[in-house]
Amino acid sequence: MFKKLLILLLLCATSALHAANYLTFTAEADNSAFGIKNEGGNDPQIEYSLNKGKSWKSLKADTLISLRRKGKKALLRGMNPEGFSRKGRTKETAYTYFVMTGSIAASGNVMSLLDGKGETTAIPSMYCFFRLFHRCKSLTQAPELPATTLKGLCYCEMFKGCTCLTQAPQLPAQKLEIRCYREMFLGDSSLTQAPQLPATSLALFCYENMFGGCTDLTQAPELPATALEDYCYVGMFSGCTSLTQAPQLPATQLASSCYEGMFRECTSLTQAPELPATTLSEDCYKSMFKFCSSLRQAPQLPATSLTKGCYDNMFGGCKSLTQAPELPATSLAERCYAEMFRECTSLTQAPHLHTNPLKVYHERTSVNSADLDHVQFPGVEMKAPSPTLNETISKDGKWSSKFKDQSANIPSPSFSDNKPHKKRPSHPIGVCSHHEQRKLEINIKRPTPTSEKGCYYRMFSGCTSLTKVRVSFTEWEDDATTEWLSSVAPTGTFICPKELPKKFGASGIPPRWKVIEN
Repeated sequence: MFKKLLILLLLCATSALHAANYLTFTAEADNSAFGIKNEGGNDPQIEYSLNKGKSWKSLKADTLISLRRKGKKALLRGMNPEGFSRKGRTKETAYTYFVMTGSIAASGNVMSLLDGKGETTAIPSMYCFFRLFHRCKSLTQAPELPATTLKGLCYCEMFKGCTCLTQAPQLPAQKLEIRCYREMFLGDSSLTQAPQLPATSLALFCYENMFGGCTDLTQAPELPATALEDYCYVGMFSGCTSLTQAPQLPATQLASSCYEGMFRECTSLTQAPELPATTLSEDCYKSMFKFCSSLRQAPQLPATSLTKGCYDNMFGGCKSLTQAPELPATSLAERCYAEMFRECTSLTQAPHLHTNPLKVYHERTSVNSADLDHVQFPGVEMKAPSPTLNETISKDGKWSSKFKDQSANIPSPSFSDNKPHKKRPSHPIGVCSHHEQRKLEINIKRPTPTSEKGCYYRMFSGCTSLTKVRVSFTEWEDDATTEWLSSVAPTGTFICPKELPKKFGASGIPPRWKVIEN
């Protein structure tokens, strides 16, 4: 009976051992070693075994465990159900990371550091594996990362600076959290293969600089998300100098700075992906392809209403770009085209600039007098000259000579009747502060100035081959076109409406260019 019980216990122990999927380090060179360091007061419970799990010892910080012969293995486990690393009580993060010498391949399940076996798929806390292997230049292979439930910054900088890592682990999570993959493989110059990224629910900064500086990466993974979040792809492939093809970007719902610097300095990229979105967000494409010196073809840009900084520096320094995309926008915004093609030295012709950047036209507007307390007119400051009850408005819509004009630019209102009414308390819209009306109609016969500050700022600055520019706007403003044609070709053709004043200089028409009126 005792013998049968002993055999049963051994079978259970063997089954448990095989069921566990421990994080495993395998020496790929003689005299390799590993250890841990704690920062910010972090002190997780972690054990290691050098005899296939028969016995375990506590892994103490600042102690190197030797793997003397190539092929020698170490198993690691821990019981840290609240997280391996965490956010500290101060601004600094409390975290623990591995140090290595020689050459070591990691395998098995990193989650064994949390539950002792590698069975859980839910990361319990923010910063859980923050910087776990960062700067491990001896690491040649990453362990499994099977978690499907993430937390903010859980993998942040996890393999940053692992310059011998050639392949990234699979990342199966469908829903991401804030900064979860931030700088995860930043500076991994030997990485040639990225993981699949199936997530369709993104988060703030989720892919920020994820593969930045991965100079051997030749192919990017698919990015299926159609609704983006602020800064979600910022700098994701920046400095990937071997990347020749960008992934498809099907998103139509953009967010602030979502693509900012995404392919910056991808010097082997020759063609940009399609960008189907027609509704933009602030800084959404800012510096997206900046310094992509091999980029020859730009995508179509179908949006007709722009936002602040949306195309800022988008193609700056793209020296191989010979043709700019059409710019059909009819509504501009502050810095929307700023430095968009700056130093595109092969660009010979600018796209037709249809829109007057200096004015927003407010057409006839009608409101009920009952709503006047809540009405605001963009770009219109109305200050009435305080008329008396018996004064009227002439047929041509101008104030009567009886009024004492106290405002230089008063729009032309026309009322539904001219009957006098009792005085009301002062009102934020001066015209209505003394006259109660059924309906107010505002007619602005000339455009109301609303400067789109810097909308063309240095847009073509440094385009040394640019010889042709065509515009349809009829007025200048320094804030809108500051240095927009500085350092272009010395001679060229500027096509413009005859109403446009002939202003020459870097912020106007290049001095030696021929002007053609149309």
